[in-house]
Amino acid sequence: MDYNQYNNNDYNNLYDGNNNQQRRIKEGSLIWGVLGFMFPMLGLILYLVWKDSKPGDAKIAGKGALICVFVEMGISLIAVLFFGASWGQAQDSIVNNTCKTYGETYESVKKDGKWYCQDTVSGETIMLE
Repeated sequence: MDYNQYNNNDYNNLYDGNNNQQRRIKEGSLIWGVLGFMFPMLGLILYLVWKDSKPGDAKIAGKGALICVFVEMGISLIAVLFFGASWGQAQDSIVNNTCKTYGETYESVKKDGKWYCQDTVSGETIMLE
């Protein structure tokens, strides 16, 4: 048997320093993903700069940036839904408190998209601006 046959197989090349370096370049380092997640613009820049020379690191940095963008979009959507729903309740409360400044018998009424304070006893109506 030829010695080179054993020397060139994949098992022996796993421990070759040059092959490990090439594999690391293909796979990438997790630190670039974390950096891309924390600073998405930097992750995008690293992806664009390294996409040919260090494809593994570029891919991980780009994925970190994309994950950050999707997480931020999700948090923003949840915030809009939560605060949008609570804004309607807050607006009603503000209008009711404004009407109470005219007297305890005034209640808020919404007609044609505008808010009014109406006295429940006399029927007097005051338009709020």
